[in-house]
Amino acid sequence: MSLAESSPYFSQMAGGDYLQIIARAVDSRDAELNPEDIPWVIGALTLVGRNMEADGLLQRWIPHMTAAQLIAARCFLGSGFCREGRDDLSRKIFLNNLRDARIAGDCRSLCFAYQGLGFYRYRQGRLHAARIWAQAGVKQAIAAEFDYGYVLTMELLGHSQLNLGLIHSGFRTLSMARRRAQNFGSGALLQAMNHSLVMYRSAYGVVRHSDEIVTVLQETITRSSYEDSYTQASLNLELSRVLLLRGQLRRSKTLLERTSELVYRIDNPNLEMNHNLHLAHILRKQGETHQALSLVRAARHRAQARSDLRQHVRALGFEAQLLGEMGRAVEQQALVPQIESLTRRWGALIGWRTLQRMRGMPGTFSRPGDDPLGDLVDQVKFYPATALQEVVRSGWLGFLPNVLGLRPHECALVFDVEPGSVTIIDRGEVVHKVEGCSGLMRKLIKWLAKGESAKDRLTASLWGRSYDPARHDKQIYGLVAKTRRFLGAYGEWIEASESGYRLRPQIRVLTQDLRTPQPMSLLQRDDDEQETLPALNVRQATVLSWMRAGEIIEPKAIVDRLKVSDATASRDLAKLLELGLAYRMGKGRTTRYAYGPT
Repeated sequence: MSLAESSPYFSQMAGGDYLQIIARAVDSRDAELNPEDIPWVIGALTLVGRNMEADGLLQRWIPHMTAAQLIAARCFLGSGFCREGRDDLSRKIFLNNLRDARIAGDCRSLCFAYQGLGFYRYRQGRLHAARIWAQAGVKQAIAAEFDYGYVLTMELLGHSQLNLGLIHSGFRTLSMARRRAQNFGSGALLQAMNHSLVMYRSAYGVVRHSDEIVTVLQETITRSSYEDSYTQASLNLELSRVLLLRGQLRRSKTLLERTSELVYRIDNPNLEMNHNLHLAHILRKQGETHQALSLVRAARHRAQARSDLRQHVRALGFEAQLLGEMGRAVEQQALVPQIESLTRRWGALIGWRTLQRMRGMPGTFSRPGDDPLGDLVDQVKFYPATALQEVVRSGWLGFLPNVLGLRPHECALVFDVEPGSVTIIDRGEVVHKVEGCSGLMRKLIKWLAKGESAKDRLTASLWGRSYDPARHDKQIYGLVAKTRRFLGAYGEWIEASESGYRLRPQIRVLTQDLRTPQPMSLLQRDDDEQETLPALNVRQATVLSWMRAGEIIEPKAIVDRLKVSDATASRDLAKLLELGLAYRMGKGRTTRYAYGPT
Protein backbone atom coordinates (compact mmCIF):
# COMPACT_ATOMS: atom_id res chain seq x y z
CA MET A 1 0.00 0.00 0.00
CA SER A 2 1.40 3.43 -1.00
CA LEU A 3 2.06 6.41 1.24
CA ALA A 4 -1.08 8.12 -0.07
CA GLU A 5 -3.47 5.18 -0.13
CA SER A 6 -2.65 4.10 3.43
CA SER A 7 -4.14 7.23 5.09
CA PRO A 8 -7.81 8.27 5.16
CA TYR A 9 -6.66 11.89 5.34
CA PHE A 10 -4.95 11.88 1.97
CA SER A 11 -8.12 12.27 -0.10
CA GLN A 12 -9.18 15.22 2.08
CA MET A 13 -5.73 16.80 1.73
CA ALA A 14 -5.71 16.33 -2.04
CA GLY A 15 -9.18 17.83 -2.25
CA GLY A 16 -8.17 20.80 -0.12
CA ASP A 17 -10.43 20.06 2.85
CA TYR A 18 -7.83 21.32 5.32
CA LEU A 19 -10.24 22.47 8.01
CA GLN A 20 -11.96 19.08 8.07
CA ILE A 21 -8.63 17.33 8.59
CA ILE A 22 -7.70 19.65 11.46
CA ALA A 23 -11.11 19.35 13.10
CA ARG A 24 -10.94 15.57 12.96
CA ALA A 25 -7.24 14.88 13.58
CA VAL A 26 -6.05 17.78 15.76
CA ASP A 27 -8.88 19.63 17.46
CA SER A 28 -10.94 16.58 18.34
CA ARG A 29 -10.38 14.93 21.73
CA ASP A 30 -10.98 11.52 20.18
CA ALA A 31 -8.33 11.91 17.49
CA GLU A 32 -6.37 8.76 16.72
CA LEU A 33 -3.39 9.13 14.41
CA ASN A 34 -1.03 6.71 12.71
CA PRO A 35 2.37 7.49 11.18
CA GLU A 36 0.92 7.42 7.65
CA ASP A 37 -1.53 10.21 8.62
CA ILE A 38 1.11 12.67 9.81
CA PRO A 39 2.23 14.16 6.44
CA TRP A 40 -1.33 15.13 5.50
CA VAL A 41 -2.23 16.47 8.93
CA ILE A 42 0.96 18.58 8.93
CA GLY A 43 0.15 19.76 5.40
CA ALA A 44 -3.32 20.90 6.50
CA LEU A 45 -1.93 22.72 9.54
CA THR A 46 0.70 24.63 7.54
CA LEU A 47 -1.78 25.63 4.84
CA VAL A 48 -3.94 27.41 7.42
CA GLY A 49 -0.91 29.02 9.12
CA ARG A 50 -0.58 26.78 12.20
CA ASN A 51 3.11 26.06 11.65
CA MET A 52 4.23 25.72 15.25
CA GLU A 53 1.62 23.03 15.92
CA ALA A 54 2.75 21.26 12.76
CA ASP A 55 6.38 21.38 13.88
CA GLY A 56 5.52 20.02 17.32
CA LEU A 57 3.45 17.20 15.82
CA LEU A 58 6.29 16.19 13.53
CA GLN A 59 8.86 16.13 16.34
CA ARG A 60 6.60 13.82 18.35
CA TRP A 61 6.09 11.37 15.48
CA ILE A 62 9.57 11.31 13.87
CA PRO A 63 10.67 8.08 15.68
CA HIS A 64 7.65 6.23 14.31
CA MET A 65 7.75 7.39 10.64
CA THR A 66 9.33 5.87 7.57
CA ALA A 67 11.72 7.91 5.39
CA ALA A 68 9.02 8.47 2.76
CA GLN A 69 6.53 9.71 5.38
CA LEU A 70 9.13 12.02 6.93
CA ILE A 71 10.13 13.51 3.57
CA ALA A 72 6.49 14.28 2.67
CA ALA A 73 5.82 15.83 6.08
CA ARG A 74 8.96 17.99 5.97
CA CYS A 75 8.03 19.22 2.49
CA PHE A 76 4.79 20.69 3.87
CA LEU A 77 6.44 22.02 7.03
CA GLY A 78 9.28 23.69 5.11
CA SER A 79 6.77 25.33 2.76
CA GLY A 80 4.84 26.64 5.75
CA PHE A 81 7.95 28.21 7.27
CA CYS A 82 8.85 29.62 3.85
CA ARG A 83 5.48 31.39 3.59
CA GLU A 84 6.11 32.77 7.07
CA GLY A 85 9.42 34.29 5.94
CA ARG A 86 11.63 31.94 7.99
CA ASP A 87 13.94 31.27 5.07
CA ASP A 88 16.95 29.85 6.94
CA LEU A 89 14.86 27.22 8.68
CA SER A 90 12.93 26.24 5.54
CA ARG A 91 16.17 25.99 3.52
CA LYS A 92 17.67 23.61 6.11
CA ILE A 93 14.54 21.44 6.02
CA PHE A 94 14.50 21.27 2.22
CA LEU A 95 18.19 20.39 1.95
CA ASN A 96 17.76 17.59 4.50
CA ASN A 97 14.80 16.37 2.47
CA LEU A 98 16.87 16.32 -0.73
CA ARG A 99 19.63 14.33 0.95
CA ASP A 100 17.22 11.77 2.41
CA ALA A 101 15.19 11.48 -0.82
CA ARG A 102 18.32 10.72 -2.83
CA ILE A 103 19.28 8.05 -0.31
CA ALA A 104 15.77 6.55 -0.41
CA GLY A 105 15.70 6.71 -4.19
CA ASP A 106 11.92 6.37 -4.65
CA CYS A 107 10.21 8.69 -7.10
CA ARG A 108 7.54 10.03 -4.73
CA SER A 109 10.11 11.11 -2.17
CA LEU A 110 12.16 12.82 -4.88
CA CYS A 111 9.00 14.54 -6.12
CA PHE A 112 8.39 16.01 -2.64
CA ALA A 113 12.05 16.99 -2.24
CA TYR A 114 12.16 18.77 -5.64
CA GLN A 115 8.80 20.45 -4.97
CA GLY A 116 10.07 21.87 -1.68
CA LEU A 117 13.28 23.29 -3.11
CA GLY A 118 11.42 24.66 -6.13
CA PHE A 119 8.91 26.39 -3.85
CA TYR A 120 11.73 27.84 -1.76
CA ARG A 121 13.47 29.25 -4.83
CA TYR A 122 10.20 30.60 -6.19
CA ARG A 123 9.46 32.44 -2.96
CA GLN A 124 12.96 33.97 -3.07
CA GLY A 125 12.37 35.17 -6.62
CA ARG A 126 14.88 32.75 -8.19
CA LEU A 127 12.52 31.89 -11.02
CA HIS A 128 14.91 30.02 -13.30
CA ALA A 129 15.97 27.73 -10.45
CA ALA A 130 12.34 27.25 -9.40
CA ARG A 131 11.40 26.19 -12.92
CA ILE A 132 14.24 23.65 -13.06
CA TRP A 133 13.27 22.06 -9.71
CA ALA A 134 9.59 22.04 -10.70
CA GLN A 135 10.35 20.29 -14.00
CA ALA A 136 12.38 17.68 -12.13
CA GLY A 137 9.48 17.19 -9.72
CA VAL A 138 7.00 16.72 -12.57
CA LYS A 139 9.16 13.96 -14.07
CA GLN A 140 9.32 12.12 -10.73
CA ALA A 141 5.56 12.46 -10.22
CA ILE A 142 4.88 11.01 -13.67
CA ALA A 143 7.33 8.15 -13.06
CA ALA A 144 5.61 7.36 -9.74
CA GLU A 145 2.09 7.77 -11.22
CA PHE A 146 1.50 10.16 -8.32
CA ASP A 147 -1.35 12.47 -9.37
CA TYR A 148 -1.21 14.70 -6.30
CA GLY A 149 2.53 15.27 -6.74
CA TYR A 150 1.91 15.97 -10.43
CA VAL A 151 -0.64 18.68 -9.52
CA LEU A 152 1.71 20.34 -7.00
CA THR A 153 4.77 20.38 -9.25
CA MET A 154 2.82 21.42 -12.37
CA GLU A 155 1.27 24.30 -10.45
CA LEU A 156 4.72 25.46 -9.35
CA LEU A 157 6.01 25.12 -12.90
CA GLY A 158 3.10 27.20 -14.24
CA HIS A 159 3.77 29.97 -11.71
CA SER A 160 7.46 30.03 -12.65
CA GLN A 161 6.73 30.16 -16.39
CA LEU A 162 4.16 32.92 -16.06
CA ASN A 163 6.49 35.12 -14.02
CA LEU A 164 9.37 34.52 -16.44
CA GLY A 165 7.24 35.77 -19.31
CA LEU A 166 6.48 32.36 -20.83
CA ILE A 167 2.86 33.39 -20.61
CA HIS A 168 1.24 31.07 -23.15
CA SER A 169 3.12 28.06 -21.74
CA GLY A 170 2.41 29.11 -18.16
CA PHE A 171 -1.35 29.36 -18.67
CA ARG A 172 -1.33 25.99 -20.42
CA THR A 173 0.66 24.37 -17.57
CA LEU A 174 -1.59 25.80 -14.87
CA SER A 175 -4.69 24.70 -16.81
CA MET A 176 -3.29 21.16 -17.07
CA ALA A 177 -2.66 21.11 -13.31
CA ARG A 178 -6.17 22.43 -12.73
CA ARG A 179 -7.77 19.69 -14.86
CA ARG A 180 -5.91 16.99 -12.92
CA ALA A 181 -6.84 18.66 -9.59
CA GLN A 182 -10.52 18.32 -10.50
CA ASN A 183 -10.11 14.57 -9.88
CA PHE A 184 -9.73 15.38 -6.18
CA GLY A 185 -12.93 17.43 -5.89
CA SER A 186 -13.77 21.12 -5.72
CA GLY A 187 -11.95 21.94 -2.51
CA ALA A 188 -9.32 24.53 -1.63
CA LEU A 189 -6.67 23.05 -3.94
CA LEU A 190 -8.83 23.58 -7.03
CA GLN A 191 -9.96 26.94 -5.72
CA ALA A 192 -6.35 28.06 -5.27
CA MET A 193 -5.62 27.25 -8.91
CA ASN A 194 -8.71 29.11 -10.07
CA HIS A 195 -7.54 32.09 -8.01
CA SER A 196 -4.07 31.90 -9.58
CA LEU A 197 -5.49 31.90 -13.11
CA VAL A 198 -7.66 34.92 -12.26
CA MET A 199 -4.70 36.78 -10.72
CA TYR A 200 -2.45 36.21 -13.72
CA ARG A 201 -5.13 37.23 -16.22
CA SER A 202 -5.54 40.39 -14.17
CA ALA A 203 -1.79 41.04 -13.85
CA TYR A 204 -1.22 40.76 -17.60
CA GLY A 205 -4.55 42.30 -18.65
CA VAL A 206 -5.57 39.22 -20.64
CA VAL A 207 -9.19 40.33 -21.11
CA ARG A 208 -11.19 42.35 -23.61
CA HIS A 209 -11.89 45.21 -21.19
CA SER A 210 -10.72 46.10 -17.69
CA ASP A 211 -14.37 46.01 -16.52
CA GLU A 212 -14.18 42.26 -16.96
CA ILE A 213 -11.20 42.00 -14.61
CA VAL A 214 -13.00 43.95 -11.88
CA THR A 215 -16.09 41.76 -12.22
CA VAL A 216 -14.13 38.51 -12.15
CA LEU A 217 -12.02 39.57 -9.16
CA GLN A 218 -15.11 40.66 -7.21
CA GLU A 219 -16.91 37.40 -8.00
CA THR A 220 -13.83 35.36 -7.06
CA ILE A 221 -13.55 37.14 -3.70
CA THR A 222 -17.26 36.56 -3.03
CA ARG A 223 -17.11 32.87 -3.98
CA SER A 224 -14.07 32.14 -1.82
CA SER A 225 -15.64 29.82 0.73
CA TYR A 226 -12.51 28.58 2.49
CA GLU A 227 -10.83 30.38 5.35
CA ASP A 228 -7.73 31.21 3.37
CA SER A 229 -6.81 34.67 4.61
CA TYR A 230 -3.71 34.86 2.42
CA THR A 231 -5.74 34.33 -0.77
CA GLN A 232 -8.41 36.78 0.37
CA ALA A 233 -5.78 39.43 1.06
CA SER A 234 -3.98 38.77 -2.24
CA LEU A 235 -7.20 39.06 -4.26
CA ASN A 236 -8.12 42.31 -2.51
CA LEU A 237 -4.67 43.78 -3.12
CA GLU A 238 -4.90 42.85 -6.81
CA LEU A 239 -8.34 44.41 -7.09
CA SER A 240 -6.97 47.57 -5.45
CA ARG A 241 -4.19 47.67 -8.05
CA VAL A 242 -6.66 47.21 -10.92
CA LEU A 243 -8.90 50.01 -9.61
CA LEU A 244 -5.86 52.31 -9.42
CA LEU A 245 -4.96 51.56 -13.05
CA ARG A 246 -8.58 52.25 -14.02
CA GLY A 247 -8.33 55.71 -12.46
CA GLN A 248 -10.64 54.82 -9.55
CA LEU A 249 -8.24 56.09 -6.92
CA ARG A 250 -10.76 56.53 -4.11
CA ARG A 251 -12.19 53.04 -4.46
CA SER A 252 -8.65 51.66 -4.61
CA LYS A 253 -7.62 53.47 -1.43
CA THR A 254 -10.78 52.47 0.45
CA LEU A 255 -10.26 48.81 -0.45
CA LEU A 256 -6.60 49.03 0.54
CA GLU A 257 -7.50 50.49 3.94
CA ARG A 258 -10.10 47.76 4.45
CA THR A 259 -7.57 45.06 3.54
CA SER A 260 -4.77 46.41 5.73
CA GLU A 261 -6.21 44.86 8.91
CA LEU A 262 -6.31 41.43 7.26
CA VAL A 263 -2.79 41.83 5.87
CA TYR A 264 -1.20 42.70 9.19
CA ARG A 265 -3.22 40.08 11.07
CA ILE A 266 -1.77 37.39 8.81
CA ASP A 267 1.73 38.70 9.56
CA ASN A 268 3.06 37.75 6.12
CA PRO A 269 6.07 39.87 4.98
CA ASN A 270 5.26 39.45 1.28
CA LEU A 271 1.70 40.71 1.69
CA GLU A 272 2.86 43.61 3.85
CA MET A 273 5.37 44.73 1.22
CA ASN A 274 2.71 44.46 -1.51
CA HIS A 275 0.34 46.53 0.62
CA ASN A 276 2.93 49.26 1.22
CA LEU A 277 3.94 49.45 -2.44
CA HIS A 278 0.27 49.78 -3.44
CA LEU A 279 -0.17 52.56 -0.88
CA ALA A 280 2.95 54.30 -2.21
CA HIS A 281 1.45 54.33 -5.72
CA ILE A 282 -1.67 56.05 -4.36
CA LEU A 283 0.38 58.60 -2.43
CA ARG A 284 2.40 59.37 -5.55
CA LYS A 285 -0.81 60.09 -7.47
CA GLN A 286 -1.92 62.41 -4.68
CA GLY A 287 1.33 64.35 -4.81
CA GLU A 288 2.74 62.93 -1.56
CA THR A 289 5.98 61.89 -3.24
CA HIS A 290 8.20 62.00 -0.15
CA GLN A 291 5.83 59.79 1.84
CA ALA A 292 5.67 57.39 -1.08
CA LEU A 293 9.47 57.29 -1.25
CA SER A 294 9.70 56.46 2.47
CA LEU A 295 7.31 53.51 2.08
CA VAL A 296 9.15 52.23 -0.98
CA ARG A 297 12.54 52.42 0.73
CA ALA A 298 11.18 50.58 3.77
CA ALA A 299 9.88 47.81 1.48
CA ARG A 300 13.20 47.71 -0.35
CA HIS A 301 15.23 47.29 2.86
CA ARG A 302 12.90 44.56 4.09
CA ALA A 303 13.06 42.70 0.77
CA GLN A 304 16.85 42.97 0.75
CA ALA A 305 17.07 41.57 4.29
CA ARG A 306 14.88 38.62 3.28
CA SER A 307 16.72 38.01 -0.03
CA ASP A 308 13.39 38.45 -1.83
CA LEU A 309 14.42 39.30 -5.39
CA ARG A 310 10.89 39.94 -6.61
CA GLN A 311 10.05 42.59 -4.06
CA HIS A 312 13.59 43.99 -4.10
CA VAL A 313 13.48 44.70 -7.85
CA ARG A 314 9.94 46.08 -7.69
CA ALA A 315 10.85 48.45 -4.87
CA LEU A 316 14.10 49.58 -6.52
CA GLY A 317 12.35 50.26 -9.84
CA PHE A 318 9.64 52.27 -8.08
CA GLU A 319 12.25 54.18 -6.07
CA ALA A 320 14.12 55.09 -9.26
CA GLN A 321 10.87 56.33 -10.82
CA LEU A 322 10.10 58.53 -7.81
CA LEU A 323 13.63 59.95 -7.73
CA GLY A 324 13.33 60.83 -11.41
CA GLU A 325 10.05 62.65 -10.82
CA MET A 326 11.65 64.55 -7.93
CA GLY A 327 14.51 65.70 -10.15
CA ARG A 328 17.12 63.67 -8.27
CA ALA A 329 18.69 62.21 -11.40
CA VAL A 330 22.08 61.40 -9.81
CA GLU A 331 20.48 59.20 -7.14
CA GLN A 332 18.23 57.64 -9.77
CA GLN A 333 21.12 56.67 -12.03
CA ALA A 334 23.04 55.22 -9.07
CA LEU A 335 20.28 52.61 -8.70
CA VAL A 336 20.35 51.43 -12.33
CA PRO A 337 23.36 49.03 -12.10
CA GLN A 338 21.84 47.36 -9.05
CA ILE A 339 18.46 47.02 -10.79
CA GLU A 340 20.16 45.51 -13.85
CA SER A 341 22.05 42.97 -11.75
CA LEU A 342 19.03 41.91 -9.71
CA THR A 343 16.78 41.73 -12.77
CA ARG A 344 19.15 39.27 -14.44
CA ARG A 345 19.05 37.07 -11.33
CA TRP A 346 15.27 37.35 -11.00
CA GLY A 347 14.50 36.92 -14.67
CA ALA A 348 10.83 37.97 -14.45
CA LEU A 349 9.02 39.62 -17.34
CA ILE A 350 7.91 42.59 -15.24
CA GLY A 351 11.52 43.23 -14.21
CA TRP A 352 12.86 43.22 -17.76
CA ARG A 353 10.08 45.50 -19.00
CA THR A 354 10.65 47.95 -16.14
CA LEU A 355 14.39 47.97 -16.80
CA GLN A 356 13.89 48.67 -20.51
CA ARG A 357 11.57 51.57 -19.70
CA MET A 358 14.27 53.03 -17.46
CA ARG A 359 16.74 52.66 -20.32
CA GLY A 360 14.35 54.59 -22.56
CA MET A 361 13.46 51.85 -25.01
CA PRO A 362 10.60 49.35 -25.30
CA GLY A 363 11.50 45.67 -25.18
CA THR A 364 9.86 42.55 -26.55
CA PHE A 365 9.98 39.77 -23.97
CA SER A 366 6.74 37.95 -24.74
CA ARG A 367 4.67 37.04 -27.77
CA PRO A 368 2.34 39.77 -29.10
CA GLY A 369 -0.93 39.69 -27.17
CA ASP A 370 0.41 37.64 -24.26
CA ASP A 371 0.90 40.69 -22.01
CA PRO A 372 -1.61 43.32 -23.22
CA LEU A 373 -1.29 45.47 -20.11
CA GLY A 374 2.52 45.55 -20.32
CA ASP A 375 2.23 46.40 -24.03
CA LEU A 376 -0.10 49.28 -23.17
CA VAL A 377 2.29 50.65 -20.52
CA ASP A 378 5.06 50.66 -23.14
CA GLN A 379 2.78 52.33 -25.66
CA VAL A 380 1.81 55.04 -23.15
CA LYS A 381 5.46 55.76 -22.36
CA PHE A 382 7.00 55.59 -25.82
CA TYR A 383 4.15 56.23 -28.31
CA PRO A 384 1.58 58.35 -26.45
CA ALA A 385 0.02 59.66 -29.67
CA THR A 386 -1.20 56.17 -30.54
CA ALA A 387 -2.06 55.15 -26.95
CA LEU A 388 -5.00 57.47 -26.28
CA GLN A 389 -7.59 55.45 -28.21
CA GLU A 390 -6.42 52.15 -26.73
CA VAL A 391 -6.47 53.51 -23.16
CA VAL A 392 -10.08 54.62 -23.58
CA ARG A 393 -11.12 51.44 -25.40
CA SER A 394 -9.65 49.12 -22.77
CA GLY A 395 -10.84 51.12 -19.75
CA TRP A 396 -7.36 51.61 -18.21
CA LEU A 397 -8.17 55.28 -17.65
CA GLY A 398 -5.52 55.68 -14.97
CA PHE A 399 -3.03 56.10 -17.84
CA LEU A 400 -4.83 59.14 -19.26
CA PRO A 401 -2.83 61.70 -17.22
CA ASN A 402 0.38 60.18 -18.65
CA VAL A 403 -0.93 60.26 -22.22
CA LEU A 404 -2.16 63.83 -21.82
CA GLY A 405 1.13 65.06 -20.38
CA LEU A 406 -0.18 65.80 -16.89
CA ARG A 407 1.86 65.36 -13.73
CA PRO A 408 0.55 62.66 -11.36
CA HIS A 409 -1.00 65.11 -8.89
CA GLU A 410 -2.51 67.59 -11.37
CA CYS A 411 -6.22 68.37 -11.80
CA ALA A 412 -7.76 68.93 -15.22
CA LEU A 413 -10.91 68.98 -17.31
CA VAL A 414 -10.25 67.48 -20.73
CA PHE A 415 -12.66 67.80 -23.64
CA ASP A 416 -13.01 65.38 -26.55
CA VAL A 417 -10.85 62.45 -25.49
CA GLU A 418 -13.79 60.84 -27.27
CA PRO A 419 -16.09 62.99 -29.44
CA GLY A 420 -18.23 65.10 -27.12
CA SER A 421 -16.76 63.62 -23.94
CA VAL A 422 -15.52 65.36 -20.81
CA THR A 423 -12.83 63.73 -18.67
CA ILE A 424 -12.29 64.87 -15.08
CA ILE A 425 -8.82 64.21 -13.67
CA ASP A 426 -8.26 64.86 -9.97
CA ARG A 427 -4.82 63.75 -8.69
CA GLY A 428 -5.08 60.28 -10.14
CA GLU A 429 -8.87 59.96 -9.97
CA VAL A 430 -10.29 59.80 -13.51
CA VAL A 431 -14.00 60.22 -14.33
CA HIS A 432 -14.81 59.86 -18.01
CA LYS A 433 -18.22 61.19 -19.11
CA VAL A 434 -19.07 60.32 -22.70
CA GLU A 435 -22.22 62.45 -22.93
CA GLY A 436 -24.29 65.00 -21.03
CA CYS A 437 -22.21 68.14 -21.58
CA SER A 438 -24.06 70.70 -23.71
CA GLY A 439 -22.37 73.29 -25.92
CA LEU A 440 -23.20 76.07 -23.46
CA MET A 441 -21.77 74.13 -20.52
CA ARG A 442 -18.60 73.54 -22.50
CA LYS A 443 -18.32 77.24 -23.39
CA LEU A 444 -18.87 78.20 -19.74
CA ILE A 445 -16.07 75.93 -18.49
CA LYS A 446 -13.63 77.13 -21.16
CA TRP A 447 -14.44 80.77 -20.47
CA LEU A 448 -14.03 80.39 -16.71
CA ALA A 449 -10.67 78.69 -17.30
CA LYS A 450 -9.36 82.07 -18.47
CA GLY A 451 -9.96 83.55 -15.01
CA GLU A 452 -12.67 85.19 -12.94
CA SER A 453 -15.52 86.40 -15.13
CA ALA A 454 -18.25 88.91 -14.25
CA LYS A 455 -21.83 88.28 -15.29
CA ASP A 456 -21.74 90.89 -18.06
CA ARG A 457 -18.73 89.20 -19.68
CA LEU A 458 -20.34 85.78 -19.32
CA THR A 459 -23.53 87.05 -20.97
CA ALA A 460 -21.58 88.53 -23.86
CA SER A 461 -19.41 85.45 -24.40
CA LEU A 462 -22.15 82.83 -23.98
CA TRP A 463 -25.13 84.50 -25.67
CA GLY A 464 -23.58 87.46 -27.47
CA ARG A 465 -25.87 89.96 -25.75
CA SER A 466 -25.63 92.88 -23.33
CA TYR A 467 -26.14 91.91 -19.71
CA ASP A 468 -29.61 92.51 -18.27
CA PRO A 469 -29.88 91.31 -14.62
CA ALA A 470 -33.64 90.76 -14.83
CA ARG A 471 -33.24 88.55 -17.85
CA HIS A 472 -29.83 86.95 -17.64
CA ASP A 473 -29.22 86.26 -13.91
CA LYS A 474 -31.64 83.35 -13.99
CA GLN A 475 -30.03 81.97 -17.15
CA ILE A 476 -26.53 82.21 -15.69
CA TYR A 477 -27.57 80.65 -12.35
CA GLY A 478 -29.35 77.84 -14.18
CA LEU A 479 -26.40 77.13 -16.47
CA VAL A 480 -23.90 77.11 -13.58
CA ALA A 481 -26.15 74.81 -11.52
CA LYS A 482 -26.58 72.45 -14.47
CA THR A 483 -22.81 72.39 -15.10
CA ARG A 484 -22.11 71.68 -11.45
CA ARG A 485 -24.59 68.79 -11.49
CA PHE A 486 -22.86 67.41 -14.56
CA LEU A 487 -19.47 67.59 -12.82
CA GLY A 488 -20.96 65.82 -9.78
CA ALA A 489 -18.51 65.71 -6.87
CA TYR A 490 -16.32 68.15 -8.82
CA GLY A 491 -19.03 70.80 -9.19
CA GLU A 492 -17.26 72.79 -6.47
CA TRP A 493 -14.47 73.45 -8.95
CA ILE A 494 -16.74 76.25 -10.24
CA GLU A 495 -16.62 78.92 -7.56
CA ALA A 496 -18.77 81.98 -7.05
CA SER A 497 -17.01 85.34 -6.69
CA GLU A 498 -18.19 88.84 -5.81
CA SER A 499 -18.80 89.77 -9.42
CA GLY A 500 -19.42 86.42 -11.08
CA TYR A 501 -17.78 83.01 -11.26
CA ARG A 502 -14.39 81.44 -11.71
CA LEU A 503 -12.76 78.05 -12.05
CA ARG A 504 -10.39 77.04 -9.28
CA PRO A 505 -6.93 78.34 -10.28
CA GLN A 506 -5.16 74.94 -10.17
CA ILE A 507 -7.62 73.32 -12.62
CA ARG A 508 -6.28 73.00 -16.15
CA VAL A 509 -8.70 72.86 -19.10
CA LEU A 510 -7.49 71.00 -22.17
CA THR A 511 -9.00 69.98 -25.49
CA GLN A 512 -7.98 67.05 -27.64
CA ASP A 513 -8.16 68.06 -31.32
CA LEU A 514 -10.33 65.32 -32.87
CA ARG A 515 -9.17 66.14 -36.38
CA THR A 516 -5.56 65.59 -35.35
CA PRO A 517 -4.77 62.69 -33.01
CA GLN A 518 -1.97 64.41 -31.11
CA PRO A 519 0.76 63.17 -28.80
CA MET A 520 0.76 64.56 -25.30
CA SER A 521 3.27 67.32 -26.08
CA LEU A 522 0.88 68.70 -28.71
CA LEU A 523 -2.26 68.66 -26.58
CA GLN A 524 -4.01 72.00 -26.88
CA ARG A 525 -4.60 74.35 -23.95
CA ASP A 526 -7.78 76.40 -23.94
CA ASP A 527 -6.11 79.75 -23.42
CA ASP A 528 -4.65 82.56 -25.45
CA GLU A 529 -1.34 80.70 -25.81
CA GLN A 530 -2.89 77.75 -27.63
CA GLU A 531 -0.61 76.46 -30.35
CA THR A 532 -2.01 76.25 -33.88
CA LEU A 533 -0.83 73.12 -35.66
CA PRO A 534 -1.49 71.75 -39.12
CA ALA A 535 -3.50 68.52 -39.44
CA LEU A 536 -1.33 65.43 -39.02
CA ASN A 537 -2.30 61.79 -38.93
CA VAL A 538 -1.47 59.61 -35.92
CA ARG A 539 1.82 58.34 -37.37
CA GLN A 540 3.03 61.79 -38.37
CA ALA A 541 2.14 63.24 -34.95
CA THR A 542 4.01 60.36 -33.27
CA VAL A 543 7.15 60.90 -35.38
CA LEU A 544 6.98 64.62 -34.69
CA SER A 545 6.80 63.94 -30.92
CA TRP A 546 9.97 61.82 -31.20
CA MET A 547 11.73 64.65 -33.00
CA ARG A 548 10.54 67.23 -30.50
CA ALA A 549 12.02 65.06 -27.76
CA GLY A 550 15.42 65.45 -29.46
CA GLU A 551 15.59 62.27 -31.56
CA ILE A 552 17.14 62.29 -35.02
CA ILE A 553 15.02 59.88 -37.07
CA GLU A 554 15.89 57.68 -40.00
CA PRO A 555 13.14 56.09 -42.16
CA LYS A 556 14.04 52.56 -41.02
CA ALA A 557 13.29 53.52 -37.40
CA ILE A 558 9.74 54.50 -38.40
CA VAL A 559 9.30 51.22 -40.28
CA ASP A 560 10.49 49.18 -37.28
CA ARG A 561 8.73 51.10 -34.51
CA LEU A 562 5.38 51.80 -36.17
CA LYS A 563 5.28 48.59 -38.27
CA VAL A 564 4.63 50.39 -41.58
CA SER A 565 6.04 50.04 -45.08
CA ASP A 566 9.02 51.99 -46.43
CA ALA A 567 6.69 53.94 -48.72
CA THR A 568 4.42 54.97 -45.83
CA ALA A 569 7.39 56.11 -43.76
CA SER A 570 8.69 58.18 -46.69
CA ARG A 571 5.28 59.82 -47.24
CA ASP A 572 4.97 60.75 -43.56
CA LEU A 573 8.45 62.29 -43.50
CA ALA A 574 7.72 64.16 -46.72
CA LYS A 575 4.59 65.63 -45.12
CA LEU A 576 6.57 66.89 -42.13
CA LEU A 577 9.15 68.44 -44.50
CA GLU A 578 6.39 70.07 -46.52
CA LEU A 579 4.87 71.66 -43.40
CA GLY A 580 8.24 72.95 -42.24
CA LEU A 581 8.14 70.82 -39.07
CA ALA A 582 11.28 68.84 -39.91
CA TYR A 583 14.44 69.10 -41.98
CA ARG A 584 16.61 66.56 -43.78
CA MET A 585 20.27 65.81 -43.04
CA GLY A 586 22.60 63.76 -45.23
CA LYS A 587 21.93 61.94 -48.48
CA GLY A 588 21.07 58.43 -49.63
CA ARG A 589 21.45 55.78 -46.95
CA THR A 590 22.73 58.33 -44.43
CA THR A 591 19.57 60.47 -44.63
CA ARG A 592 18.23 61.53 -41.23
CA TYR A 593 15.43 63.84 -40.13
CA ALA A 594 15.25 66.24 -37.18
CA TYR A 595 12.70 68.65 -35.73
CA GLY A 596 12.52 72.24 -36.93
CA PRO A 597 12.70 74.22 -40.17
CA THR A 598 15.71 73.93 -42.46
